[in-house]
Amino acid sequence: MKTDLIVELLKKEGSHIEENWVKDIPMGRLAHPSELQGTVVWMASDASSYLNGSDIVSNPVLLYVGYM
Repeated sequence: MKTDLIVELLKKEGSHIEENWVKDIPMGRLAHPSELQGTVVWMASDASSYLNGSDIVSNPVLLYVGYM
């Protein structure tokens, strides 16, 4: 997730870190926080009223069949 904290880290440590991270992400980039807005809105709505003690995974690497 490319948050402000990660952006500052990459400025400080160098872009090679991001390049290393994204090589294993099928989409080829870090997610932007705004890409989770739909999930957050759904979780805050009555549509998720039966959601209880669940993990909602938003990690494209875990969905990549060839990973590991």
